Amino acid sequence: MNRSRSTAWSRLTALAIGVVAVLSVTGVASGTGESPAGGPPSPSALAAAPPPASRQPVAEASYVAITPCRIVDTRLGTGTGGTPFASTNVRTYYVGGTTGFAPQGGKTGGCGIPVGATSIAAVVTAVDPSAPGYVRAWPNGIAEPNASLLNYATASNGTGGNVAINASSAYALKIRNYGGPTDIVIDVNGYYVKPMAGMISDAGTPYSGSSRITAGVRVSQGVYDVTFDREVQYCSAVASVYYENYYVITDTYFGSSNKVRVKVYDAAANLQDAYFYITVNC
Repeated sequence: MNRSRSTAWSRLTALAIGVVAVLSVTGVASGTGESPAGGPPSPSALAAAPPPASRQPVAEASYVAITPCRIVDTRLGTGTGGTPFASTNVRTYYVGGTTGFAPQGGKTGGCGIPVGATSIAAVVTAVDPSAPGYVRAWPNGIAEPNASLLNYATASNGTGGNVAINASSAYALKIRNYGGPTDIVIDVNGYYVKPMAGMISDAGTPYSGSSRITAGVRVSQGVYDVTFDREVQYCSAVASVYYENYYVITDTYFGSSNKVRVKVYDAAANLQDAYFYITVNC
């Protein structure tokens, strides 16, 4: 080998050694359980990691469109629910669930909106107002805002938009009128709801994901019960682990309407504790 080739080979060897050194720092060091930045932790890192201080960021809400459906019509309701809104009159309305809709002039049995929806896409209409005015809408349980949802004249006026509601109660929406009197109609075109999805730790506690997972418990080795904020008995549950050669079985019929039982097995069909992801679709 001539001198020039020998020098070039030495430089290439040094460069290769340098690359290996860099990878050993930034990559996964053998036996450490560390993962590259941005990726999920390795199983060994998860096993050694302390439990999180609190639930991780909540998943974003998903929009579910529905056939336009009426939840309020003061012309058709009963009692005070069947009278026009006087000025400064405030009323609270059912939005989710299946009860309470007929007295407020809505569709009997409701519109299929689940309790747990965070907001609705709705058209609010002032019908035959006797004088100009405006309407405010806000979630039941919080202070009245300063912004108006609908401004109306002396003819029927409507406006559409997203209206926040109380996700923890079917009795979810407050409406207040200023002006009129006027009848009010509310037609819903869809709703926003957090997905029933998240990650459960090997100890059985919720680790990250949606707040619709209300609890988790490790029943025994490799067996977990995950509790949701609604009935899931007739829904589809899917779970997965990122441990190599592990698999899971889910069961939504084991005797509790709002829980999913998850069993985690290794390749030898032995139950094993593991972090897992779970998603429920209804």
